[in-house]
Amino acid sequence: MKKLRRYLFRAFALIALLATATFVHLWYFKPVFIGAFFERVFIQYALDDPEMLSSLGILRPLGLTYYEDDLTDASPKHERAVSDKLVRDLATLRSYDRGALKPDQQLSFDVLEYFLDVQARGVPFQHHDYPVNQLFGAQNGYPRFMNEVHDVKSASDAQNYIARLKKVEGKFAGVMEGLKLREAASILPPRFVLEKVLIEMRAFTGVPAVQNSLYTEFQTKLKAIPAADMSEAERKDYASQVETAINTNVYRAYGTLIAYYQKLLPKVTRNDGVWALPNGDAFYDWAIEQNTTTKMSADALHALGLDEVATNEAQMDSILRGEGLTEGTIGARIE
Repeated sequence: MKKLRRYLFRAFALIALLATATFVHLWYFKPVFIGAFFERVFIQYALDDPEMLSSLGILRPLGLTYYEDDLTDASPKHERAVSDKLVRDLATLRSYDRGALKPDQQLSFDVLEYFLDVQARGVPFQHHDYPVNQLFGAQNGYPRFMNEVHDVKSASDAQNYIARLKKVEGKFAGVMEGLKLREAASILPPRFVLEKVLIEMRAFTGVPAVQNSLYTEFQTKLKAIPAADMSEAERKDYASQVETAINTNVYRAYGTLIAYYQKLLPKVTRNDGVWALPNGDAFYDWAIEQNTTTKMSADALHALGLDEVATNEAQMDSILRGEGLTEGTIGARIE
């Protein structure tokens, strides 16, 4: 019996060792099969982004919510790490023999290569953007994420929500570090962006915490939890913690951005486009390719847009005239 136990122990130890070695090889080195590499690239990027994991929702049904008390790192150091990984992954991908792959694998190869290649070529322009802007900035993305993505269906969800409120100062500290790097490189947003963002952030922090959307949406989510799953006392306690976190952590984080943008405002007197940035023309060309998958020049793309508008207006004009609307401009007739 002792010999059997020793044999079983050694067998299990060997299996564990082999499993560990296989995982280490798949995770850190070039996988033998390219399908495993495709999956690894996606998994590694996702696991490095807690907010993406929450948005995807692929782990929550499995009972895995370990990431839901954290926010995605917005620091330049993390950006550099991601950029370095892009370059490494592209090199690994190109080390496979595309010609030896099956047709579906070749398609996956081409899609991933294009994505990694265009991103890698964009590394010199990784600071040619405005992390705090009126459309998709850190300052409006954070409450949108908390309100629309972070689920609160249990006590642990509520605790994770509060944890994410408390960590916003750390996230915005990374944003601030990036903003200062951009300022040092003379990469400043247009004046209208600063003005709109300041209005937005002041409005966001200019109300009592209990009127802030981070509080009101949290309350709405709490009310949807069945009474059997959460007592009224627990709800009040969580609501009180959210109010405190908004008044302290959240409003302090936004206060830092407001103070910086207010200080930056006198330095920005114009509403130039990206052509005014360092190497702005090259950045614009890269941005065109990233967003359209073409290598058309800015002038050619603009001309194409004008042609398409003219074609659409002609078609609309024909339709409107067919309906008896023959007077005024197309826009007026549509109204």
